[in-house]
Amino acid sequence: MSGEFGKIFKKTVDEFKTHSHKFMKVGLLLYFIPVLLLGLMFLLNLTKSNKIILSGVLNAIIIITSVLFMIFIIKTLNKEKGNLLSKSWKELPSVLLFYIVYSILLMFLYLALIVPGIIFSIFWAFGMIIFVLSGKKGIMESLGVSKNLVKGRWWEVFGLLLLFGLTLIVFYLLIIIVFAFIGLIMGESTAFTIITTVVDTFFSLIFTIMSLIFGFNLYKYLQKAEKKQKTVKKKKVMKKK
Repeated sequence: MSGEFGKIFKKTVDEFKTHSHKFMKVGLLLYFIPVLLLGLMFLLNLTKSNKIILSGVLNAIIIITSVLFMIFIIKTLNKEKGNLLSKSWKELPSVLLFYIVYSILLMFLYLALIVPGIIFSIFWAFGMIIFVLSGKKGIMESLGVSKNLVKGRWWEVFGLLLLFGLTLIVFYLLIIIVFAFIGLIMGESTAFTIITTVVDTFFSLIFTIMSLIFGFNLYKYLQKAEKKQKTVKKKKVMKKK
């Protein structure tokens, strides 16, 4: 598993480098600014009710812009041509509906019992990618295709996603340690809070991009593995005949 993780992670880093100018440029507009505004909102001298309202509005905007950003990344990685941001915008309503339905289904599964939530979050991990790439499959059909792709490889997919998650956590902990030292020097101040919020949001953007690239490459890896498995089975059947 570690060998496959190394290959997928290396490809993820390489593709991040290749498309970094596009992803960062679009990401600053669709992800960084809305998330940063939410983070800095608590520094404003607002009443509790106004903060709740503003927080709700910003969270709604973040969901919409983040889904739009995810569509853009998937289309870029799929090497589609033309104005991908414009194409992503046209597909936003349907993908947003997918995201809402997917989130509600997972929420109910986690509320019922945590274990089913974890199980199906892995089974459905590639649902959005499949939904965006197919352009024809429905929500439940896309989730079903993802489930069939992961079936028989659940623990492998879980392990690879876990390794990736732990890698990001290690990097994030290093950032926290660095800023803990800076905080000791600067002391708690509004300036320090603003700086940490900006840096935290920036790295959150990078981790979001890396996560989607890793998920896309893992999806392609599973597709190849499935195709290879089918070829082997076909050869076995031909030999028997």
